[in-house]
Amino acid sequence: MPAFRLFWSFLESDWRLNISQDAEVLANLRSTQQTIPVIRWFLIATAMSITNYRAGDIDNTTLAINNVAIWGLTIYNAFLHARSFVGRPLGVTPVLAASILDILVITALIGVTSEPFKNSFFIFYYPAVFGFGMVFPPVHVVIFTLATAVSYSLVSIFIGPGIFVSKVIESGVEIHSGGDEKILISRLMVMFALAAGASFFWRIERVRRAASVQAQLDILQTGLSDNQTAADTRSASVEQE
Repeated sequence: MPAFRLFWSFLESDWRLNISQDAEVLANLRSTQQTIPVIRWFLIATAMSITNYRAGDIDNTTLAINNVAIWGLTIYNAFLHARSFVGRPLGVTPVLAASILDILVITALIGVTSEPFKNSFFIFYYPAVFGFGMVFPPVHVVIFTLATAVSYSLVSIFIGPGIFVSKVIESGVEIHSGGDEKILISRLMVMFALAAGASFFWRIERVRRAASVQAQLDILQTGLSDNQTAADTRSASVEQE
C-alpha cells in the first residue's frame, strides 16, 4: 500500500538533527535503543491501567486529559520502537524529546488531580530519570533531574491544598498531621539517588567500551607488526638469494 510504503520510508530516513551528536551518547543509544522503549511500554501500560481502572471518582475532563497525554506518549514511543526494528539507530534529539515528554506527561497526570501531592504517579519519575541517566552524560543528567525535581515540587506545593508543614486543627479535630515537606524531600532524594546510580553505570560502560576499543586496536597493531616482520623477513631472504 502506498501509505504503508511512505510510512516505512519515513521510518528509515535519517531524521537526526545535527545537534548534541556526542559519540558516547550515540554509543549508549545503540546499546539501549530497544531497552528504553520497552521500559516505557510498561510505564504506559501501568499509567493506562491506574488511570482507567475504577475511574468513577475522577471527573470526565481530568480523565480525558490523562488519556490524551498517555496516548500521545504511546504513539511517540511506538514510532521510536518501530525505528529500532527497521535498523535505523535513534539520534540524540528524538530520545531527548521522548525523555522530556515523559516528564511532561507524568507531571500533567499529577497536576490535574485535586491533591497532587497524594498522587502516587510520582513513582513514574524514577524509571524516567534512571533511563535518562543510562544514556546521557552526568552533566545532562544533573540538569534533567533538577528540572524534574523542581517541576514536581512546584506542582506539589502550589496546586490544590499543597503540602502541610505543620499540624492542621479545625474545631479541635486534627485535619492533617503535617510533615509533608519531609516526605517530599525523601521522594526527591530517591530521584537523585537513581540518577546518580544511572550515571555511575554510564561511567562504567564508557570505561568498558574504551577498554574494548583499545583491545581491538592492540590486536590490530599486533597483526600489522607481525605482517611487517614477515614482509621484512621475505625481503631479506630475497636479497640474500
